[in-house]
Amino acid sequence: MKKINVRTVQFDSPSGKPVVADVRSIEDERKKPIVLVLHGFKGFKDWGFFPFVCHELAKHGAISICLNFSLNGYVVGSDKVEYPNDFARNTISLEIEEVRLTVRKILDNSLAELSNWNGNIFLLGHSRGGGVALLAGVKERNSIQKVVVWNSIGTFERFTDRQKRLWHETGTFQVENSRTHQTLGMNLDFLLDIESHSEEFSLYNAAEVLNSALLIIHGEQDMTVPVREAKKLAEQDERIQLHVIPATGHTFGITHPFEQTSVALNSALEYTYTFLGL
Repeated sequence: MKKINVRTVQFDSPSGKPVVADVRSIEDERKKPIVLVLHGFKGFKDWGFFPFVCHELAKHGAISICLNFSLNGYVVGSDKVEYPNDFARNTISLEIEEVRLTVRKILDNSLAELSNWNGNIFLLGHSRGGGVALLAGVKERNSIQKVVVWNSIGTFERFTDRQKRLWHETGTFQVENSRTHQTLGMNLDFLLDIESHSEEFSLYNAAEVLNSALLIIHGEQDMTVPVREAKKLAEQDERIQLHVIPATGHTFGITHPFEQTSVALNSALEYTYTFLGL
């Protein structure tokens, strides 16, 4: 087995902070598809299973590119939010735009040297990253051929009326990162963004548009995003593929730092390889 090369690249975002990405591939003569991997809420490119998954995708013949969204608040080498003010001002619109920027940089050959790319781009998003992948996949459907979502949210409307009222009144919403025990704020701009784009951000509409280009994988025992959200996404078109993995949750039994893979994660990967033709 040839060595998998890892390169870290970055580019400027409208946020004023860089998008940082790890590019993994085997340097041989085969032409390969690109798989853009998107983390979710409170996530980052080096969390838990992401490096392993991206390594495995590369081993199976893809060029994997794993992003850190510019305002996730993390810095390379740290596994906690180092810039809470950046985290607070993030929005869904910005994350979609950063995926689209990445696609444009791939197409104009300014992201990295990708001489062994075969012209196909696929998206793989986990949790909230799945929702972003769905929307970016629709907006860039002339450039993105397939979308895979793992334990994806089915809607961005995840807040009660009382939470939204207090958010409007105070200008912030507090969330806890249970892993790092950090309390993190989210500015009102996040809520205003999803409220003003409620129709545009409909993940059910996005699933219907993507139809046969969409694979949904979900843990049966996901306590963060109930499996009913995955099933409702799949109901939008009979051509959508849905695989519910039994006896596993939101991260397929993986924690951070990563120690070893799991049966559930391996199953998610196998379904993904088949769908993407790897």
